[in-house]
Amino acid sequence: VLQVAPASITTVETNVLPSGGECSIVGDLQVLQPYTVQCSGWSNDAQFNSMYNGVRLSDAFIDDAADIFSVGPPGQVTVMILIRSSAYLDAIACYPIEAHFAESTRTNEEFVSDALNMASTTRNRGVLSVVAQATVDAANNGRLTVEQADEIVVAVIDSILADSKATATNVSDDDIANDFAAVSAIVIALSPEFIGAETIATLIDEYLEDRYDAIDSLVANEAIGSDKLGRMMSSVVNMLDGLLSTLGEEGRLSTDDNNALANKIVDRVTECSSIALTQARPGRSVTFSSASTTVSGTKFIADNESMQVPPSCGVDTQSIVIPPTFLESQA
Repeated sequence: VLQVAPASITTVETNVLPSGGECSIVGDLQVLQPYTVQCSGWSNDAQFNSMYNGVRLSDAFIDDAADIFSVGPPGQVTVMILIRSSAYLDAIACYPIEAHFAESTRTNEEFVSDALNMASTTRNRGVLSVVAQATVDAANNGRLTVEQADEIVVAVIDSILADSKATATNVSDDDIANDFAAVSAIVIALSPEFIGAETIATLIDEYLEDRYDAIDSLVANEAIGSDKLGRMMSSVVNMLDGLLSTLGEEGRLSTDDNNALANKIVDRVTECSSIALTQARPGRSVTFSSASTTVSGTKFIADNESMQVPPSCGVDTQSIVIPPTFLESQA
């Protein structure tokens, strides 16, 4: 006889997302020209941020949307306005705005001067991302010479490396996540034509080393969860994939230098899966895929006597079953 207990009713309450307001962008909508975000009709405790290409344009949510510093990216884009209540910090509404930013009417010299000034004076990752994309667009359209574009690119990369925020002791996981998203967007925009071998080596040896140290500190203090670690590492894999595509350009590097940097990139990609699994429970697997790279990792307990099926690692046909001898040696 099968007895079924009456179903219990569970009530789940969630925070209500901000609603009822509207936002717009105003100003001279040209590439690399500042514009203003205007929002109205939201609750009095509303806070605002803006996101372009997956990167926040302000380090923190602010009370007045007009205070968000924004500059125009090239072409037709979606600018995402983020709205939250100061009482419910994790309940964030997204307000997309479609906009077209026309080619700048400034002279080439003025364009270069403004881009260099933005790249050298701001540490805002969102602005740096826009400067990088605008530079590539202008160079591809023949507006900038390769030398002019290279000068701006060097300034953008220098600003990234000069920013010590991600290595500070009080850095948050949100800061690092936004940092990775921004640098990934910048690298993908600049690759493969505008990133040289020296920059690649610097990003791998200095930038990622510093950021991994900051993540280690967060993990040690239990200040970050496995899901956010996974999203961070996904951004890193995309960035490394962009660097790897740069190495594929014929004649840019000698064969030995090309292979050495490619091996470093592969090592960093492999390290991503290890970092992503740091906070995960045994039995969890992670897989990161990008245009030309796939990395997979599995966390398991080597001396688990109750394990009925040996753990495996990999994707589809490219996978392996961990041999018993390895498990025994690690127990």
